[in-house]
Amino acid sequence: MRSLFKRLIIPSMIINITLGIIPDKRVFPQSNISPQTDWQKIDLGTFSFQIPIEMKSRDAKGIDSAIWKYSDENSELVIDLGIYSAKPESYSDEPEYTEEKVVIGGKNAVIISFRDSEPNNEDLEYFTGIYFPKVDSRGTKLSFVIYSRNSKTNQAIARKIFNSIKFK
Repeated sequence: MRSLFKRLIIPSMIINITLGIIPDKRVFPQSNISPQTDWQKIDLGTFSFQIPIEMKSRDAKGIDSAIWKYSDENSELVIDLGIYSAKPESYSDEPEYTEEKVVIGGKNAVIISFRDSEPNNEDLEYFTGIYFPKVDSRGTKLSFVIYSRNSKTNQAIARKIFNSIKFK
């Protein structure tokens, strides 16, 4: 029985993970998410989302990606859309690291959070991000990353932002 497991089940699991067919994904039903009345809707063509009204657009430039940045006094949101956008997996050794596979807007994604042990900005030590490995037929990737001061409060805000993402 054990050899059957090794010969059939494990390779099947590896193939499914490689192809992105992972059965334990959580699906966030967007229809149950009520729109935030005090939030602003941002439409970036390929997708839209909502953010707190206090967050303002900031200048951002990408080299090989489209980059957008929004911030308020407690957090900074950076959005990266492009072929080379990468999953921030090199942070798995950081304190409080968590990773969760989800489906949002019909797209597979991974939500990652951790506390940065060496933050660039001492005030923004908490990281919550979502990474979509494929948002279109060309293989374009999308990531939303939120750096914040407060872990619990801003992780809840990050989840609301992530859940508001809608693809066109």
